[in-house]
Amino acid sequence: MPRLLLCLALLVGASPALAQTAPLPADSVRPGLRVRVTMEFDERTAGYVSRLDADSLVLSARGSAPPAAFSAPAIRRLELSGGRDRRTWMLAGATAGTLAGLIWAEFDRPSGDGGEEKIVMGVTRVGYAISGSLYGALAGWFGAPERWRAVNLRR
Repeated sequence: MPRLLLCLALLVGASPALAQTAPLPADSVRPGLRVRVTMEFDERTAGYVSRLDADSLVLSARGSAPPAAFSAPAIRRLELSGGRDRRTWMLAGATAGTLAGLIWAEFDRPSGDGGEEKIVMGVTRVGYAISGSLYGALAGWFGAPERWRAVNLRR
């Protein structure tokens, strides 16, 4: 029992430590990459780097929006997009949806104890599990958050 508690404590303690990543170097930001800029008053703007020099950063959005220029000293935080991890979120959503479907099937039981009711219950469970899995996977695909990595600003 003490070994199990020690293993659990190590796993729980290691999780936040592994989640922390060191800031990326400033030269990792290049034109064409997606970044998020946080200004002095916590205003966040995301876009694609058009131009970057020592004094300013110019972001453009996809589409017809005009480019936005930011003064380098006014930037409080700069983050580089790591994309979206859709596969992981789809798997998590499908798993949660399957479990939710199985739980829902327990509340939708037919009355009776005959053989036919057991067959209907089995088919109902499978149907709810499949539909829950599909809905969960779709929710995971569309709801996957964008991952951002901090960039070390040279000051």
